[in-house]
Order: sequence, then C-alpha cells, then structure tokens
Amino acid sequence: MARREACKFWLNRAVQSVVKLLGGRMHRIHFTAGDLARVRVAPTLGPMAETLFSLYALRGRAEEAVFGAWRRRVRGRLGPRFAVLGGIVPARLPSFDLALLAGPGGDLEESAETFLAKPAQAVRAELDFYAGHHGRVPAALAGLVDTLAARREVLSTLKAYHHAAVGSHWTRIRGHLDAERAQRGAVLLDRGVDGLLSSLHPSVRWSPPTLYVDAGEQFDDDFVLDGRGLLLVASFFHRMPGVMYELGDRATCILIYPAVVGAEHAAGVWAGGQPEGAGQPARTDPRVRPDRHRGRCEQHRRPGAARGNVLSGHKPAHRGAAPGGSDHHPAAPQPRPAPSHPDRTDAPE
Repeated sequence: MARREACKFWLNRAVQSVVKLLGGRMHRIHFTAGDLARVRVAPTLGPMAETLFSLYALRGRAEEAVFGAWRRRVRGRLGPRFAVLGGIVPARLPSFDLALLAGPGGDLEESAETFLAKPAQAVRAELDFYAGHHGRVPAALAGLVDTLAARREVLSTLKAYHHAAVGSHWTRIRGHLDAERAQRGAVLLDRGVDGLLSSLHPSVRWSPPTLYVDAGEQFDDDFVLDGRGLLLVASFFHRMPGVMYELGDRATCILIYPAVVGAEHAAGVWAGGQPEGAGQPARTDPRVRPDRHRGRCEQHRRPGAARGNVLSGHKPAHRGAAPGGSDHHPAAPQPRPAPSHPDRTDAPE
C-alpha cells in the first residue's frame, strides 16, 4: 500500500511538471476514498443556468455546424435592451455568477425567486469579486445588492432573452441532457468511477487521486473535497469544463462539463422546437439543492474571444469564441486561457 501511494505521489508530481513545461495550468480536484463514493451526476442546473451559459455560445463562430444557425437567428432578435446581459457575461471573464446566485431550478421562476431572496451580502461578494478583476461593476448591475427592483429588471431581461434564444428549444435540450446523464450512468456501471472521470472531456484528466481540469492561461488552483464528493453536471451550451464552487467553502464544488453535441444532435434540437409549456416541465435532479451551490464558476475562454456587442444585435468585431464557444468534444481541446480571473472588459462595447 505504501509503495502504491508513493507511486501515485510521484506520478502526480510528474504530471504537474509536464504541465508546467508545456505552459499550461490546471485546476486540481483532490479526492479521498469517501469522495469517490460520493460522485454524483445531474442532468442540468436548469433553464436559467443554461440560458446564461448560452450567452457564451452566442459569441464567435466556434462549432459553427452546431450553433451557427441558432446564433444567426438569435442575434437577429436582440436589441439594445439586452446589453445588460453583456455585463453579466462579458466577452472576457470572470462573469457575474447569476447562475450560482439563482441556484438550480426546474424552471425560470424557481431560480428567479431564489435570486430575489438572496441576501445582500451574497450578491455584494459576487460583485466585489467581479470588480476586483475588472476594475468596476457595470451600472446596470450595481443596484443588485440593495434594490429588488434592479434584480427584477435584470430577471425580466433575462427571461425575454430566454424566450428569444432558448425557450422554444428547452424541451429538446433537456431531453438531450437527460440522455447524456444516462450515458454517463452506463459508463459508471460498465467501467466504474475511474471510467467515468476518465471520459468526461479531453480537457479533463483523471490521475488518481486527482482530477485535472485544464485552466488554460488562468492560474493553478486546488480543490480539496474533504469527503463531500463531487457533483458532475452536463451543459448543452457551456463548451469547456468549469469548476463551480461555493464562496467560502471550496470543498463544495461542481464540475460543469460539456455534453456531447454533434451536428446531428443540434439539428434535432433546433428543428421544430416546441413552445414553452408544451408537456410537463422537466425538473432538475432533486439531489441538487440550491443552498449548496452558490459560488464561483471557473470557466474557460479561447485567445481572441469576440468582443462585439452581440447582445445588442451587432456581430462581434473579431473571430473567436467566448468560454462556452470553443471547438471541441470529440476533437482535441484548443489551448485557451481560462476564465474566472484574468484581465477583461466590463461589458461589450
């Protein structure tokens, strides 16, 4: 046993050395035996989180076969009202983590109520983090700390964007994410936790007892689960893995990973989207509890990400993709700086 542990130690040291030599950086999630027994898989954080993630995919031209037609349709529907969303999810990260403040929810209203009830100090902490990396907070977001009217206004704009961009497709997107979860469950049954953690994405590498998530050019970071396990959540729009963690409690974290989405999958999702309200609304996994998943999402972006104001109906001035819009899944990952911290603008210009 001691020899095995020594081998693991030196293997992990070797992996870190190679990463440094190649100039890459990693987020490292450290497991104990108890953590491995508590790995769970949820299909989604809900429609509000996916709507926010879709703002990343809306920028740039990455995965054109999957998102190209959808981007063109959505950009044609957006006007000046939606510019505030560019402050929430700007071209350069970190974003304002509204998805985390709103928590998982089976529908928009559930997440909206969670956000409206969020204490002022929780919202202030997110805005302080935002300002710490970008110099200031956009005026449209500054009132979110103390003013419910400001929160309702942002939520109203987000709901309008949801209806324009995601709502008519949500039933199919949710079905795709449910199928993704079922596939991960089959991997778990066939190959165990090792097989599950080894097959999430090319940018995620499992070298027991540590899960390495490519952090691009952001920074190295460590997450010690401390027996709480890890929740894996697939995303349709978030196209690079991201570590989401609770502020002040880094042991409680979630790994967002991209669902496999090919051109055929996308064609089935975009074609003939059902209006919202058709059939019963799908609920998120009941084990995903809003009060446990507040925090920061460390996402990833490619160099040269688009900075155009696509949220105001204007195409981006530069080619590239925001964190969620990178080419990948079956293909090898593209090098990219990771999102949650480095320099960036406050809002699209």
